[in-house]
Amino acid sequence: MIIELLSIAAPNRKRLEIGKALASLVGAIELQPGCLSCHLSQVWPMQDELQIAARWDTHENLLGHLRSEVYKKLLLLMEFSTTPPVLEFCGSRISWLGLGGDRSLRSKLSRQ
Repeated sequence: MIIELLSIAAPNRKRLEIGKALASLVGAIELQPGCLSCHLSQVWPMQDELQIAARWDTHENLLGHLRSEVYKKLLLLMEFSTTPPVLEFCGSRISWLGLGGDRSLRSKLSRQ
């Protein structure tokens, strides 16, 4: 699984407009192949920061998203950020050492 985090600092006078535009893209992102979830939030205490967090099942599906028309719309919205937008990708793997997990499940996860 890969987690994509996008943070945009929306100027106060445009926060609602940018927030609505981002919210309108959440459903489209969730419909893309391999998207496990997508959420929009406002970061506290920095209320001008809006963040989209999306979870992807594979690198290939994430790359498909990054090439999509929906992503081009996200890039346009990033231009409104009052500070450089932050885009992060985090991959995760589960370590089963010492957890005593099921062997078949461990072997499936180790092949990812």
